[in-house]
Amino acid sequence: MNLIVEHDETAQKFTADANGEECLLAYTIVNNTLNLHVMVVPDGKAGEEAAEQLCMTVFEYAKKNNFKIISSSEQIDDFIKKHPEFDDLVDKE
Repeated sequence: MNLIVEHDETAQKFTADANGEECLLAYTIVNNTLNLHVMVVPDGKAGEEAAEQLCMTVFEYAKKNNFKIISSSEQIDDFIKKHPEFDDLVDKE
């Protein structure tokens, strides 16, 4: 599945459509850090793939814009564990 991820900076969220179901990754910005706090994806394999693509898009956005990341979501924590290439973005405090 290849999702088209859209970013709404005003609403502070990334969204995508996965086979008619809305996927969402919401954040807040505090001191140049993205606090990723809400992840909504469908159940099953489609949801896993959607979560992976949403996270990849957000982490690439953070890298490009010199943001740090704080995770407040277990799904995002799982992504971080699988992708050590983004360790330098994660604020561990």
